[in-house]
Amino acid sequence: MSIPDSEDLFHFFFRPDDYDSSPAVGLRIRSNKFRTRGHTLSFNRASIWPLERHFEVARTTWGICSVNAGELRGVYLPEHDNPPESPKHRGPIDIDPDPYDEDPLLGIPNPSHASVNRLLNAREAERLAAHASTHIHRPPGVLNDQP
Repeated sequence: MSIPDSEDLFHFFFRPDDYDSSPAVGLRIRSNKFRTRGHTLSFNRASIWPLERHFEVARTTWGICSVNAGELRGVYLPEHDNPPESPKHRGPIDIDPDPYDEDPLLGIPNPSHASVNRLLNAREAERLAAHASTHIHRPPGVLNDQP
């Protein structure tokens, strides 16, 4: 089952190194949020859990951002990849449904969970952070005057 390019994918951010904020630039997601090391990057599908559900399940101290599946796939640029015969070839990015019986972050069943098929490199993470920074639905509580 393929996730359509138009589907929104929500992501929580809450660690101080996930974002930065300044009067000149405003709130933005930092690229290290999407440059994971050793674990899969994941999102929640809007077709299963709309934004309102994310407000319900997220701690008030968590920010919520999104990208759509097409934006996620589009951060891969084949011209910046190694040839397919190379052991360093990364290949296209995709996202697959990966529902959880119990989401380790939320502590509840999460039928909307989806996982990215591979780790992102630094440039891909930068491009994805730029997209996510334009779709911030709620800042983290520390910036939102919430406990």
